[in-house]
Amino acid sequence: MTIQKERSGAGTPDLSNIHHKEPTPVISPTLAGGTHQHNHQVLTHHQLVGVSPKGKVEDPRRVLVSGVDTLEMTIGGFVSPSQYYVDNYKLFEELKLSYQKPDKYFTVQLGNRWFQLYPEGKGSYCFQFRCDEFGFIKVFHPSSFASGVNGKQQIHLKLYSEFIHSVSEEQLIKEIYSICSYFIQDPEQYSIQISRVDLHCDITNGSSFLTEEDVRHCVSRTRFRDKWFDHYGVEFTEDELNIIESYSNDPSYNRGSGKLMNNVPVDLMKKMSEVCLNQLSVGADRLIGGRNLQTIYFGNPKYSNLWGKIYDKTVQVKKEKQEQIQELWNKNGYNGIDTICRVEFSMKRNFLKELDERLYVNLIDFLNNKSKIWEYLTHKFLRMVVEKKENNIQLSEVSTFWIKIQNAFDKPMDTVIRQKQRLGKANQLFLQGLGCLKQSVSIGMIDNEDISHLRSFIQSIQKGLSLSYHNGEIFERRKLLGVA
Repeated sequence: MTIQKERSGAGTPDLSNIHHKEPTPVISPTLAGGTHQHNHQVLTHHQLVGVSPKGKVEDPRRVLVSGVDTLEMTIGGFVSPSQYYVDNYKLFEELKLSYQKPDKYFTVQLGNRWFQLYPEGKGSYCFQFRCDEFGFIKVFHPSSFASGVNGKQQIHLKLYSEFIHSVSEEQLIKEIYSICSYFIQDPEQYSIQISRVDLHCDITNGSSFLTEEDVRHCVSRTRFRDKWFDHYGVEFTEDELNIIESYSNDPSYNRGSGKLMNNVPVDLMKKMSEVCLNQLSVGADRLIGGRNLQTIYFGNPKYSNLWGKIYDKTVQVKKEKQEQIQELWNKNGYNGIDTICRVEFSMKRNFLKELDERLYVNLIDFLNNKSKIWEYLTHKFLRMVVEKKENNIQLSEVSTFWIKIQNAFDKPMDTVIRQKQRLGKANQLFLQGLGCLKQSVSIGMIDNEDISHLRSFIQSIQKGLSLSYHNGEIFERRKLLGVA
């Protein structure tokens, strides 16, 4: 199924000067700390821990990549459906109704990409589209746009990591607005609100991943039921933690205006919640690995609005044959031997709302201030220290490894793959298919000298592939893969 739309002539503004209908809040001291985004100065080791860096040997570890990885967002508000959407939503409905399992999904062309149209919606989103080379799009039905005004969420997008690493930040914004123009009018007039975003950096670490001793020297502001709190913090019982957690997860409009459970004043409960959430913890929430440690979690991805993890990226890249990230490493000086650790922080909208008067909920403002946010995450939320000082954990000396992490966003580096290479995956599939073909030939031969069967087999393969190309089957497969 082909659905096409002529591209509108409206251009998309540059990342640095896009203006929205919503007023831009002033940066508060929460993250700015008196620094300006164009004159950002990261604390030195001496300033941070109060010790002299003299005599320190330069750490051989090297940051290879830093930037945004996962990205989910919404866009909307007082918006109107685009003319293209009004003209085609009934066709989308017909395609959904006509789908029968186990048929392949219908494909729809949006610009220069082909998207699979899912046969079912999800929640308030009537239509779902997926392109493996771009991401996932969910859209309200045109008749339901009014219900998404308050949440500004008529369109929800989840961009895949490979696409994010294939474009610059300016191109990323343009691509988002371009794809949204098929569903709402003048999307560039509205802000892109982050639902979830991940910041990460990849750093070499010699011949091995981190050790459990390294983990014990990690200091974070996450809550742990199975770990001990700092001796100088306030301790809570299990029941008290459950009460505080239920309060934290309960929306404000469900709490009532005066008293909370057991006649505990709301203000007091807020203070107790802040004390609990801001205590420093030592160690990790969860360790994953077989014989060797591979992944370390700080916080709970299921319930937290902010969590972090450190894991062995080289294991994942080799297992999943991620050529794209390997190319990025090589471009930035990877020797092809060292173990690479990925340090990654995941943030949801509720966490971003607490920073600098909600400034970083806006995707453009977030991208323009990544280094500030990274500084908060690596100085306040999580640190790895040389040795924990029992009397004052804040003054514990930060390890040289972690200083490299803290400075990961200081210098610009090439994080864009201009053209995706798929040779590795194609070769893998070819070898798998070739093995099956050899097996088929071996079974079909009458005897060891039956060369005529081999020749006819080769001719059949050539004829079949040529027919698949000319009858459009290969093109349909490329559409489903999102590479057409």
